[in-house]
Amino acid sequence: MYQIQKIPGRTVLIDNQEFLWFGGTSYLGLGHNEAFQKLIQMGLNKYGSNWGSSRNNPIKIDIYEHLEIFLTDFTKAPSAISVSSGLLAGQIALKYIESSSPNSTIIYAPRVHPALWASDFKPTNISFETFIQNINNQILSINNADITLVADAVSSPHIENYTFDWVIDLPKSKTINLIIDDSHSLGICGKNGGGIFNQIRHNNNVNLIVVSSLNKALGVPGGVIFCNQNTAEKIRKLPFYTASSPMSPTFAYACAFSKNIYFNSLKKLNENIVIFNSLISVLTDLQQLDNYPSYCFQKEGLTEYLLEHKVIIPSFAYPLPTDSKITRLVISSLHTETDLKFLADLLIEFYK
Repeated sequence: MYQIQKIPGRTVLIDNQEFLWFGGTSYLGLGHNEAFQKLIQMGLNKYGSNWGSSRNNPIKIDIYEHLEIFLTDFTKAPSAISVSSGLLAGQIALKYIESSSPNSTIIYAPRVHPALWASDFKPTNISFETFIQNINNQILSINNADITLVADAVSSPHIENYTFDWVIDLPKSKTINLIIDDSHSLGICGKNGGGIFNQIRHNNNVNLIVVSSLNKALGVPGGVIFCNQNTAEKIRKLPFYTASSPMSPTFAYACAFSKNIYFNSLKKLNENIVIFNSLISVLTDLQQLDNYPSYCFQKEGLTEYLLEHKVIIPSFAYPLPTDSKITRLVISSLHTETDLKFLADLLIEFYK
């Protein structure tokens, strides 16, 4: 583990030595985007750094409404509720279930993010494909009329392809809440980076709730809950929501007015993905998804080999310290074609 004094971009400085950095979740590289930094400064000048207030305070700062309007337009969701973190967004969604459907049976998809763990969570080793194949029978076998399904849109740090075309075929005889964590796809997947909300077809008995961190691709410390308007009204009345402080108005401002920055950064990221995938097409020992900037590798010794060549990628146990290590690299919109070729050549050499 390294102690550093500045957030990494395409490179990271360690003990006065520069290394190429292929890690983290800043997929659009906004921490080093000058136009984005100017917006943060504008937000700081206009609103100040912090608004420590209950959400039902009679004094409202308009930037949160601007932010939520932007996010609904960005994702095409009916409503967006901004909160201070992605983890809080997930927990508030679960509190909503606890309040509106206190007897609901929760079914967890494999490897769901801890943000969506309730007190009864137990890990499972089945694959997502097996989960999909069994889900209808599992739902119908439960006497309870209220069911809650929770899942990730994209697994991280594992790389798995999760599809949701099965949602339209869920049993109509049950009332189903479907909560999906979109943290690692919002901003980079879906139409113009709009994430998963508008891609999921479902029947009227399914209440879709999508939660997400804004601290990944969108580059600001905060979280969001996407849902229909009726659900949003109920969530805004929950003590767990009203007692929480909002995200910083400075960063809310930057996010709300960064539409073009997000689109341009995503365009560059997609170009980098195409370049890198063409360079590593000969490799087979990796997990990857189409048009996605993360890659997992199985062979031991890769991180040490890359480190010898001044390249750092993450390798760590997740989510528990006792779990197996996951070796994962991430490319961002900041990387140059030269960076990508250098990394690809090292990977090919390592796997010879």
